[in-house]
Amino acid sequence: QNTDILKVVRTINEARTLSPLRTLKATFPDIEKKSWTISVLGTSYKAGVGDERGSKTIEMIEAMKRWKKIKVIAYDPYIPERKPPIFDSTSDLGLHKADIVIVTTDEPEFKEIGKFLSNQCKAVFDFTATKVVFEEMVPENTKFFRAGIGWI
Repeated sequence: QNTDILKVVRTINEARTLSPLRTLKATFPDIEKKSWTISVLGTSYKAGVGDERGSKTIEMIEAMKRWKKIKVIAYDPYIPERKPPIFDSTSDLGLHKADIVIVTTDEPEFKEIGKFLSNQCKAVFDFTATKVVFEEMVPENTKFFRAGIGWI
């Protein structure tokens, strides 16, 4: 019986990992063929923690990296190796270069991302359980999605 429960839990967890990817593909059906940059904000398993073990975001990033033309830039303020200069308007890793932004944890600094986005940003996805990004923060021609499912 315990084995059956574990199988169900594993199936649910795998589905949670795929949910944001399904949302991306539903929004941009040909995303795997695009030469886009996707900035993922928040890689730890929850906000304010410097630990990626068990993080569904890492699994999602690894799945996106299999899309050959997609460049994924991951940022987390609590993970030293995940601190590219995304808030630097002169950096090739900056948010101003992002075609898609995905927010997965509710870090306070993510509430200000709107001022770093350019008009080339096609969509912002807020997958946090709280409202980190607000629609009025994103550029006018940028699609905005709030899944609000706290999927991590």
